[in-house]
Amino acid sequence: MSLNEPEEYATPLLRPWAVRPGDAVELRRCGASIRQGTVETIMPDGSGFWIGAHGPDQRLFVDVHDDELAVWSHQ
Repeated sequence: MSLNEPEEYATPLLRPWAVRPGDAVELRRCGASIRQGTVETIMPDGSGFWIGAHGPDQRLFVDVHDDELAVWSHQ
């Protein structure tokens, strides 16, 4: 599934976020999409995960303690 699919193909993930390397995700803050990408690495201590670099977007760490952030799945 493409990351550019309409919202009806995206599903919000409940905390704790159950993501795996290779998952296509979208990050939203206050309901607005701020980044889409593919989960690259999960931190061994469970503190977060990395979204891989793509085009002009650099690699991004997603902190599980960021209460304003919502993760949506595009699987």
